[in-house]
Amino acid sequence: MDWNAVGAVGEVVGALAVLVTLLYLAAQVRQARGAASREANRAIINDFQRVWTEPLQDEATNLVMRRAMHDWHALSKSEQLTAHVFLTNLVTHFNSTMSMESVSEIAGNTYEAWEDAVLGFIVTDGGRAWWSIASYLFVKEVRERLQRRLDQPDALPPPITEMPFWQLDLHEQGTDAPSAEH
Repeated sequence: MDWNAVGAVGEVVGALAVLVTLLYLAAQVRQARGAASREANRAIINDFQRVWTEPLQDEATNLVMRRAMHDWHALSKSEQLTAHVFLTNLVTHFNSTMSMESVSEIAGNTYEAWEDAVLGFIVTDGGRAWWSIASYLFVKEVRERLQRRLDQPDALPPPITEMPFWQLDLHEQGTDAPSAEH
C-alpha cells in the first residue's frame, strides 16, 4: 500500500470521526434542551403554586380576593390595593410564562393552563373592572394576547367565581370600611 492510499484512508477515518462527534454533540444538545425545558416547566408550576397559595393562605386576604372578584368597586381602597397586588403578580407571572413559551422553553399546555387561570380571574365582574383600570401596566404583548381572548367569549374559561369556594356567603358580602374610602 502506498502513502497516498494510507493518507486517503486516514482522511476518510478522520471525516467519520468528525461526523460521529457532531452527531454525538447534536444528541447532547437535544438532551440538554429537553432537560432545560422540563426544568422550566417545573419552575413555572412551582411559581404558579406560590403565586396562588401564599397570598390566599391569609384569611383576610382570601376574603378580600373573593370579594374583589365579585364587585371591585365595593372594596375599600386598601382592599383594592391588596387585590391589585395579587392580580398584578398573577399577570406578571403569566408574562414570564408567555415569554418562555414563545421560545419553546416550556410546554404549550403549561402556558395555556396559565393563560386560562389568569383569564378565569379577569372574566369575573370584579376582574373586568380591575383589568379596565390596570391593564396599561403590562407589556403590549400581554395586553393584546389577553384582550384577543376576552374578545372571543366562546373561547373563555368560566369565571373563577363559579367555583363554590370563590362564592361569597351573605355575611361576607358587606364591608366594614368607611364609605369615604370607596
